[in-house]
Amino acid sequence: MRDASERATATDLTGKCFLSYRRDQLETVKTLAQCLREHGVPTYQDIDDLGSEPTVEALRTALDDPATATGLIWLSKGVKDSPVILQEEAPRILRRGRAGDGFRAHIALADGLDYPDVRSILSMPGSLEDPSATWNIIKPPADSPSMYLHVTEQVVRQRLADLHKRLPALEPIRVRLHAHAQAKPAFESGTALTLDWSTRFRHRHATPSVWNDDLTPTAERVKNLIRTRCPGRRVLADGHMTIATALLLGRVFAETTGVALTWVQMPSRAHWSLDTPPENHGLSARLDSADAHGRDLAVLVSCRGNVEPAVEATRSRPAFRAILRIGATDSSGMVDLNTPGRSAGAARFIGDQLRLARQQYSIVERVHLFFSGPVGLAMMVGQQLNAVGPVHTYEHNQESGGVGVYEPAVILRDPVR
Repeated sequence: MRDASERATATDLTGKCFLSYRRDQLETVKTLAQCLREHGVPTYQDIDDLGSEPTVEALRTALDDPATATGLIWLSKGVKDSPVILQEEAPRILRRGRAGDGFRAHIALADGLDYPDVRSILSMPGSLEDPSATWNIIKPPADSPSMYLHVTEQVVRQRLADLHKRLPALEPIRVRLHAHAQAKPAFESGTALTLDWSTRFRHRHATPSVWNDDLTPTAERVKNLIRTRCPGRRVLADGHMTIATALLLGRVFAETTGVALTWVQMPSRAHWSLDTPPENHGLSARLDSADAHGRDLAVLVSCRGNVEPAVEATRSRPAFRAILRIGATDSSGMVDLNTPGRSAGAARFIGDQLRLARQQYSIVERVHLFFSGPVGLAMMVGQQLNAVGPVHTYEHNQESGGVGVYEPAVILRDPVR
């Protein structure tokens, strides 16, 4: 074990990733930085983080800061003409990477460079070091989407592996989600991964293509990295996110994945999970037949207000073969689920009722889920949505006034292996 002074100066493994790059690579690095942030790694980039102080001094401070966990050198051809990178950034990144206090140094090849190019371009004054011989170089694919993902996965993989080694055996991996246009996160130490999806949203809405082509694959990659790099650890999640995001989070961490998931419910900060012994929840369910020609099942969950008027006002809805209504026994649409046991019982009840409805109407091809309730409850419902077919989720939009309408959000499917 380290003594107190050693722990105080050790690298914060949940800290930022410092991006070192030539300015002609700015647009590429902006996209890479967004990819890193969306997968949970906060970044330090000169155009965003440098104040009015002298640049070199500020860079030195950032690179020596224990809250800087990683240094990534984006090695392009122009680096050979950059005194700041060759004299300041690269030497400090590599020196800290050798210190053994948890800081990780990465070199990623850009501009189609190959391994033999590293030595000639990254020639640091006063150093005999050949980085190509002493560092594991990241050589990403040439096409842009794969390039960003390849580099990002390498950084996240190492970050999680290092955290898994340092954390006590029973301590969870903390994950924070920011999935709302007004929920841009500030850096906070102690969170393993802070997924910043805020730029993908307009208020609390994202387009179906963003949901299904970008955010869902991102969540699946993060889940898989946690499962492989932090085996046996529970995930403790919190953040600022929408109902659809909570359903997606739960679906990605379905009970069948073997990764235990707990949500920190605000404002009580109580831990909600399906592991909690269920208590009486006060919900009832009614299943009604509807359009005999329909192939869709509507599931209306009303725990913090009656969703049915807004569903009725949503003109783009399909013909429903059946409608499953779940809510308060007094039809008020308001249920007190503000304890972990009640919420766990409610989540189990909703999952069971959905499966019973699917069995009774085996002709159903798709489920449409309209939900009003706590975010933590939505997450636990999402954990039970495996093997029920595609589940179309919706986000409530009240911009037009009145009862509002529901806009399509993410489609939850079984993951492709």
